Amino acid sequence: MLDGWKRAAVLALVVLALAVYTFARPAPQQSEIDKLEERLQSASVEGFSGPSLQTAGYVRHYAYVRSGRPDELPFARMAEGLVLPSDKRLIAGVLVDPAVAGEGVRPGVRRVARRDLPTVPNRGCAVVNVLYDPREEDLLGAWCNPGRIAQAGTPTRR
Repeated sequence: MLDGWKRAAVLALVVLALAVYTFARPAPQQSEIDKLEERLQSASVEGFSGPSLQTAGYVRHYAYVRSGRPDELPFARMAEGLVLPSDKRLIAGVLVDPAVAGEGVRPGVRRVARRDLPTVPNRGCAVVNVLYDPREEDLLGAWCNPGRIAQAGTPTRR
């Protein structure tokens, strides 16, 4: 049996490990997402035929990714002609219509780890993919899935 101070030490180590695990997989800040969504409101979304995309009706998943690592990009497909920086921290967004996301899923923002971004192929504009550079405050691309597309892993790098 552990003495009182040993129990406290074990508990402290568990709390520390949970804190490290939580902070090791940061999610984008709400201020970054607000800027991204502001730019998305006036952006041209490849494959979308309406005047502007109304993001409020989507379940919006956002996570940090590295552009120099194709395995980190969550998209089933990439927009044709998309030019990515060679190795930069970006925000990837996957916006999913609630009807596609599942029963009981409500629209809104989900700040998630990269591994928790959904990959939903071939749903037209029921799924919209987004790449945003938070440092430059630049919307690099927004496209419906599939739209005019090329296979993932083939984007041009700057």
